Amino acid sequence: MRRRAWLFAWVVLLVLLLTACGGSGKLGAGSVRIVLEEGEGFTAEDYTRTVMPGQDAAFTIQCADGYAVDGVQCRGEYTLEPTTGGRLVLTVSAVRYSTVVSLVLSRSDTMIRYDPNDGSATEPTELPVSNAHLRWNTATDLFTRPDWTQTGWNTRPDGAGIAVGLGSRIDPAEDLTLYAQWSPWTPADRFTWTAYADGVSITGYAGDESVLTVPGELDGLPVRGIASGAFAGATCATVILPDTLYTLEDGAFQDAVLTELYLFDNIRTLSDETFAGCEQLTTLHLNAIEKPVFSGSYYDTFPDKMDRLRSLRDAQKIVLFGGSSVRFGFDSPALDAAFPEYDVVNLGVFAYTNAKPELDMIRAYMGKGDILIHTPEFDISES
Repeated sequence: MRRRAWLFAWVVLLVLLLTACGGSGKLGAGSVRIVLEEGEGFTAEDYTRTVMPGQDAAFTIQCADGYAVDGVQCRGEYTLEPTTGGRLVLTVSAVRYSTVVSLVLSRSDTMIRYDPNDGSATEPTELPVSNAHLRWNTATDLFTRPDWTQTGWNTRPDGAGIAVGLGSRIDPAEDLTLYAQWSPWTPADRFTWTAYADGVSITGYAGDESVLTVPGELDGLPVRGIASGAFAGATCATVILPDTLYTLEDGAFQDAVLTELYLFDNIRTLSDETFAGCEQLTTLHLNAIEKPVFSGSYYDTFPDKMDRLRSLRDAQKIVLFGGSSVRFGFDSPALDAAFPEYDVVNLGVFAYTNAKPELDMIRAYMGKGDILIHTPEFDISES
């Protein structure tokens, strides 16, 4: 019986090696083929690699939400490293023979229950969450509602609980249910616009709503742009932009008296001049619609660092902030040993991010007696 099982395994391997990569079954002279076995919980950019004996074979992997790689079954040594977009790179080292590689994945038992909260009697959806962070990331694009924009999630249907943006993080909790929050589009007759082949650009606004929810669609076309001066001097306290929007021109909200702004991360063109003169604008809600680009890489460490700082809100701490010279130049264990009464938080990040809002967020979680060491970096090159 065991002999039959081994014979069957070798037949399966032979079929995989002969049919993979277009099914040609042809290998280059002296080359070997590595096949990544397909399975639940992940996808790969390519499931086969053909290399010369002794070379490495690399696969780029994307785990599904709630799944994590617990192990790799393969002949020889391998590494598994994070890369951009939340993906992983599996590298099988110095491959000598054609072989099959298998992943061992586990699925988190921790779930968030998402309620559409739209009066449609649509059933809530449960999704697993990753335990890789101190806090949980929320879902982004679960529900749609005609002529409404989702502004985020809340722990209560009426919005009186804990609010969290789409794709933002929330503290872990048992039996967590998040309710979608919605805002109805402001009527189309309040706007003027110019239509193009692929969408419209809003050129004017003649309303007096305290909550302005810019429609995601006008005349059956997506709203892609807001022209300069379109909302100049508008008296709306809250502005909610749609997830269809790509471009906001300079001066689009010149001297508007808004205090609160909702926008999505797929906007392509936006500058400081877009909201020039909006001196009362103090609250920004940023919702995610794009998939993460830098997850698992050096460039995405700030959210995890902020989670740790937040968890130490009431502790005495030394906070290091700056660019990569802080990230790699300070010896945090040595500081821990030298100042045992303090927790050390190294918030060194990529120097070309916007340090001012990051520093504002950091200071919000610091208290009396905490120490901030800020060592900014300056680009002295003329280019």
